Amino acid sequence: MSSPASLPYENTAHENSPQGVAGILGLGDMGAGMAQNLVGAGYEIVAFDPSPAASQAAAEIGIRMVTSPAEVAAAATSAVICVVRTEDQANSALLGADGVARGAKAGLPVLIASTLSPSATSTIGAQLEEAGLRPLSAALSGGPWGSRAGTLTFMVSGHPSAVMAVEPLLDAMGSRTYVVSERLEAAQAAKLGVQLIYGVNMFGIFEALRLGAAFDLDQAQLTEIFTHSVGDSWVARNWDHVRDWWEGDGNGLDILVKDMRATLAEADHMALSLPVTHLSFDLMRSVWPAFGHTMPPPGAEIEDPVPWA
Repeated sequence: MSSPASLPYENTAHENSPQGVAGILGLGDMGAGMAQNLVGAGYEIVAFDPSPAASQAAAEIGIRMVTSPAEVAAAATSAVICVVRTEDQANSALLGADGVARGAKAGLPVLIASTLSPSATSTIGAQLEEAGLRPLSAALSGGPWGSRAGTLTFMVSGHPSAVMAVEPLLDAMGSRTYVVSERLEAAQAAKLGVQLIYGVNMFGIFEALRLGAAFDLDQAQLTEIFTHSVGDSWVARNWDHVRDWWEGDGNGLDILVKDMRATLAEADHMALSLPVTHLSFDLMRSVWPAFGHTMPPPGAEIEDPVPWA
């Protein structure tokens, strides 16, 4: 019997969508921009998001909204892309009673674009394969601005035939795709590494600006100095974007909380020493209260005004 990854699969394009129908689960900060770029590339988009506001905004730009992930999967001809926020949401969207596995055609590629732990990705992927689907890990980086601009970086892992099948979709949403391994969970390890570096850089600039403020230095000028010195980094060059993303309601910082917890859990499982990650996570306990938040305890659900981001 053929494995799901090697099953023949025909991408049946619709007459009004020459590239076929792509399904998206989650139309928050990342998913909405990804959907818009796929529309621009000639795909018809069918999507699900439990947020009425996100659903209405998507419908206004021609995205077909349905009432469950299973309906998304039934309509998709090219792939389904899952870009929800948490592991629980991913499990529900992909494997739940109304999940993708209940409605998808055999052999359909399913891109796990949510940032999950490698262990969770492996478990979800195995169940998708049992359902006859072709899972891929398609971890992404670039933030909401990269999603809107179509300049995301993708870290992809999974069966080569499935990777080849979704290359046009990835090209429509991003500017770079790195195929890192055939092991499904490997791309998530790459993404967690990216998040660790991002967080450490963010905390460094946050504290450097606090130091400058103590000496009445101009924040804009000091940030420019960072970008023209050994203090340069992507975070420094994009500080205005980064600051807008994590100040105020804390929705940006809670993603780092989630991702660093996943990194530490994976390291503990593998008996892997990551002392900088532990230190960075501890730093969050100082940074989060600076914006008026209480550090959520391990395992706690973080309140999110947008159900899927």
